[in-house]
Amino acid sequence: MASICRGMFGENSKKETRGKVQNPSHDPRRTLVHDSTGVTPQASHGANVPSICEEGLRDGWSSLFSSAVMSAMKSLELVFLVLALWCSVLVASAGHLKPTRKQADEQFLTRQKDILGLLFGVGHKETFKSEHEDFDIAANAEHYSNVAAVAEFLSEFERGFLPDDEEFLLTNRKTLRQTIMLFDLFYYAKDFDTFYKTACWARKHVKDVQFAYVLYVAVYHRQDCRGMLLPAWYDVFPSSFISQEVMHKIYAAKMEGMIVFIRDN
Repeated sequence: MASICRGMFGENSKKETRGKVQNPSHDPRRTLVHDSTGVTPQASHGANVPSICEEGLRDGWSSLFSSAVMSAMKSLELVFLVLALWCSVLVASAGHLKPTRKQADEQFLTRQKDILGLLFGVGHKETFKSEHEDFDIAANAEHYSNVAAVAEFLSEFERGFLPDDEEFLLTNRKTLRQTIMLFDLFYYAKDFDTFYKTACWARKHVKDVQFAYVLYVAVYHRQDCRGMLLPAWYDVFPSSFISQEVMHKIYAAKMEGMIVFIRDN
């Protein structure tokens, strides 16, 4: 734009004055204007050159800015169009997705029944009877994928596990460490048969709450137990949620053959 201004005004001035001796006191951009008061110098049309250049520059920047805004708006329109198409594809594909369900076979139902049997009457070891309650873990160490974890558990169990008369608290570091060792024993069983036999052994030799807690966690993590349902914790240990007085009333009513309804206050 500056070159245009020079072409309009600067070059003509040079041509007109080329070859002539310039009078330093004479300014070609100024003329004498006579008025009633005398001679007054007044700028000629050359004095408007800066304002014309500024106008041209302003118009040029304005057009550049408008072009940039239009280009950005077109880019945003393209982005929104792509996003809209992508969302449409996702919605259309989601309509064809159906949750896959597998019909429970006889083997799965038998395993589910065996796991629930381990929780029946938990807390009363004398009522639990199983042919696997004295399963020899050391003699079957090859049936575990982590033999070192088996040896570590057996060593810790010989030194003494959580007694039945002590409270099960995971905030206790020793109890937490032993609970993790028992979980490893359940988790690293190579097959369901070994896992179930190990659980039967623990049902008899480990504190009831600790055993039930590890059994729940192992069932949720083992692939061969995927899809199994376990009862709510308050169904397994109702005494942890109901006072002893209410429990005595329930047992007394049950002994008399009465039907008891528990109201939650």
